[in-house]
Amino acid sequence: MPLIMEFGAGGPTIRYNTVQLTGFYLRCARKSAVAVLGAEEPSDEVLESAILTVIWGTLALEAGAHQFAEDVFPRETLTEFNFCRKSFHKVGGGSQTVWKWHKLFAAGPKTDIPLSDPIFVAAERLVQARHGLSHYQPQTAAQKVYFQPKPPVAWSAFLQPARVEPSLVEKELLGDKPREHFRAAWTVFHRWELACGRNGLDFENAIPRL
Repeated sequence: MPLIMEFGAGGPTIRYNTVQLTGFYLRCARKSAVAVLGAEEPSDEVLESAILTVIWGTLALEAGAHQFAEDVFPRETLTEFNFCRKSFHKVGGGSQTVWKWHKLFAAGPKTDIPLSDPIFVAAERLVQARHGLSHYQPQTAAQKVYFQPKPPVAWSAFLQPARVEPSLVEKELLGDKPREHFRAAWTVFHRWELACGRNGLDFENAIPRL
């Protein structure tokens, strides 16, 4: 359960007035995604809103996992949960964020959702998009144009590319990607509401689908 009051031995008594930021983060992700929809050119403003959608959406997932963990796990195990240690040790690849939600669903509403479920696959894509933007590597993020010259002809500027691999911006920020990233985060929270026995309508009214 969340810590409300803390009584110190000989020290002051502390009351915690919790500030709930998870819903705010998710609303910000939606707002940023809406700002991108319908844009025809990848201007600085469009890219800014697309990047913010990824950042806000991932913030919502990470903060939400920690927020709900306080309602599910004993206080003394929260540090283990936060760092995926001991009984929360992460198995296999993927992000800690999605792993935490996997453990939350299993322990809270007793809903075993495999990591291969579409909601976790989409959430993992969102987290990895944020990872690609945060740990930016020019060569990895670049558009790759492949040429296949035929011997004995060497490469020249007149060769036609055999294929083009889109850049990180093209793959994760343009087109309908911001909507997709928002939905990835939104769906996890909506599924949580349903798994906890709520009809989800209050959540949908507060933060509508996109």
